[in-house]
Amino acid sequence: MVDLKQLPKARLDFVRPMLAKPVKELPAGPNWLYELKLDGYRVLVMKERGVITLFSRRGNILTNAFPRIAGSFSFLTDNTILDGELVVLDESGKPSFAALQKQKFRPEALHFYAFDLIAYKGKDLRKLPLIARRTLLEESALTRMREPVRLSSVFPTSP
Repeated sequence: MVDLKQLPKARLDFVRPMLAKPVKELPAGPNWLYELKLDGYRVLVMKERGVITLFSRRGNILTNAFPRIAGSFSFLTDNTILDGELVVLDESGKPSFAALQKQKFRPEALHFYAFDLIAYKGKDLRKLPLIARRTLLEESALTRMREPVRLSSVFPTSP
């Protein structure tokens, strides 16, 4: 269990998202989590003083472009930053980057998949191992989530 009192205070603003790095050899072992590539827009969700802000991976504010997604985070605890992916699902449930990019989709086809917790209750979590952040995400931050917010699945497997 993470003791939030021991963590530094978070700066509630845009945070550059952690990006995947090319490697010569796939990492393996119990300290790694594997997720699906969702093929959407990388988005940070921040809630501060009751206000939701959506940031693109470059720091552009997307809140007005995706009001349904922003409005779906009313459940989120203040002073929290989530990292995730904004995805359009086609009729068969597969991500469609083309539909997202061209803005050609039904509003209910747009979903947010959360996969990391950057700040929670005003505390900076970035120094914690991913598995600890993921546990807080699942067991605390997203307990009251509803559609179109979803938790990105992880798979306990080898590469």
